[in-house]
Amino acid sequence: MKFQPRAMTKYVVVIAILISISFCIVFLFWNQELQYSRPTPVPQNHIDIPVLSKVNFEGKFDDQSGKVKLLHFFNPSCPCSRFNTKHVSYLMDTYKEDVNFTVVVPFGSDEEAVKEFFGNSIEILIDNEEKELAKSCGVYSTPQAVILDQKNTLYYRGNYNKSRYCTLPQSNYAEIAINQLLNGLPPSNFENWATQAYGCQYSKKNDLTLFSAFLKFN
Repeated sequence: MKFQPRAMTKYVVVIAILISISFCIVFLFWNQELQYSRPTPVPQNHIDIPVLSKVNFEGKFDDQSGKVKLLHFFNPSCPCSRFNTKHVSYLMDTYKEDVNFTVVVPFGSDEEAVKEFFGNSIEILIDNEEKELAKSCGVYSTPQAVILDQKNTLYYRGNYNKSRYCTLPQSNYAEIAINQLLNGLPPSNFENWATQAYGCQYSKKNDLTLFSAFLKFN
């Protein structure tokens, strides 16, 4: 069977389109994997808040529970924030008697979208446009855990786990920190995997196309 010139042209065009689509899929996947395997870039105006510093929220966050506090900095549009939702929900359920959990999201975030991940019972704080809540804790990335003692002293700020899906029990940094604080122990000197932020920039929007988002969540 011989191809007619017009049929051959259509065949070449279809093959070219398929190759282009395959290339785009590979590139987007590779680009996203590379992006989230690197530390989050530190903003130029970032001010670090050392562990054991007294955190001053200046009325932006007022917790009268008398418990240890965990502020979960979360962004529903960030893939990395989505990856560890199951683990954070586990922490909320396991330590709810001893720890007061609050989800903090960037200015402009949809509160209803956050409730889809954590339900209606969790307190949700929407940061202001100047990101003052995040800056108070030295946070510039999501997801991040900020653990404070009963006097708002910073005990731990960092990642939940070395694995994006929090599947390595030995590196459940936030959970380890919670247990240490509840047992009256001083903060640990965790490795860089714990304290060097990985994930998305702390902002409402993240550079995700619908196609790359589809690749990540399906």
